[in-house]
Amino acid sequence: MANRMVEAMTGGTQNNGSAWMRRMNGLSEDEKALILMSKYSFDRIMSDPEWEDLADNALAIKTKDFFAPVSVAVGYESLKDSISAKTREREFANVSFDSILDWVQNYSGISLKDKIEGWNDTARLACYKVGTPTITTVTTDTADIYQAEISFENISDNPGYVNVEFMFYEVENAGDEDKPKSMMVSVGAHETRRLVTHWFNIPGRISVNTMLSSNLPHDVNLDGSDWSTYEGTELEEEGVYTLNGGVDNTLPGEIIVDNEDRGLFSLSRPLRTGYLSKWIDKAKENDNEFIYEGFSDWRTYSQWTLVTDQNLYGDYIRSSYIISPGDGSQYARWSVPLSVAGVYDVYFYASPSLYSNNNRNRRWNNNNNNNNNGRRVTSDYNFEIEQFNMKDHVSMNMWRADEGWNLLGTFRFEADTVRISLNNRSSISVIIADAVRMVKRER
Repeated sequence: MANRMVEAMTGGTQNNGSAWMRRMNGLSEDEKALILMSKYSFDRIMSDPEWEDLADNALAIKTKDFFAPVSVAVGYESLKDSISAKTREREFANVSFDSILDWVQNYSGISLKDKIEGWNDTARLACYKVGTPTITTVTTDTADIYQAEISFENISDNPGYVNVEFMFYEVENAGDEDKPKSMMVSVGAHETRRLVTHWFNIPGRISVNTMLSSNLPHDVNLDGSDWSTYEGTELEEEGVYTLNGGVDNTLPGEIIVDNEDRGLFSLSRPLRTGYLSKWIDKAKENDNEFIYEGFSDWRTYSQWTLVTDQNLYGDYIRSSYIISPGDGSQYARWSVPLSVAGVYDVYFYASPSLYSNNNRNRRWNNNNNNNNNGRRVTSDYNFEIEQFNMKDHVSMNMWRADEGWNLLGTFRFEADTVRISLNNRSSISVIIADAVRMVKRER
């Protein structure tokens, strides 16, 4: 076990697959392992033949969390390199677990022996809200310095760790070559931490791995398209800071209802077409260890199906419900409570990037050429916006939609609940029901 832990820590055993494979399967191997770890003892996961394919993933996650206090103290990359160098010294020799712990304590001054207690217990998962990264450009006498910041709020009762990696697409300026790009951040229960770093080049992407958590996806890549950018005059010292408030990615006057918001989001009942569909649905109910399914815009979804992807909206679970096109009888509905009457902009969160390029091009050509047996193919999403007995019907062309929030229209509402429904009447390959947003206009 000690040798397997060392191998896991140095990255030799974990196979998490590609983003495309995760999308097709619904969950990554790490995420499946995390779900099992939150339900079952660790020794059962490692010994049960049914979960043999996930054993290495569970061990890698457990090992990374076990050594996390040392990673925070000395640096994740430094610890990894030191363990690799130590194992090369003992190549072909069995290494006892106690000797590893003794060596780690001598190296870092941190004892991990207390963490052995409860090793086989079910995992207590943290849960994080990840803030929008910010880049502040500060011009000094010698060069432009880019201060990159990102915050994490742990909204759970369990402490945890977040691994952050800064990635660079173009390196125009010298100075960042030897600086560690991967950092471990400790976040206590109901605590908010802010990581501040300095670079001579603008990071192209920030990879956030939420470790032992219930976040989905477990690993999120944040590119620079949605970051906040500023011009500054002073640099803040690099480090990790504790904040008094939490992470809030919303705007003033903004109300968001997501598909994960219980009581505010509902779905139509699925149509029952025969004994086979009822049998399949019953089988799914009995085999619900992993409730999220794979996404593909060429697969048929006869009823609303829950999926996750990093391009979807969500505070800590980025998910949506999807369904294949039909006659419009199936719908997803968001109920948005308004406490103040007024004029509101209504938005829908769209993810056109989830559709494959071949499908997108084919649908686009069909729309332009009207070549679907003489009938125009529509790529519209069809909405109904309702309050009291007043209804408005709105459509949105998915191929012309932006990634993220798209304006459906501007409406006057009373201080009451607004219902926004999306039906499955469309010729697009699959309908994605994610989140809606309402922003009150100021006079």
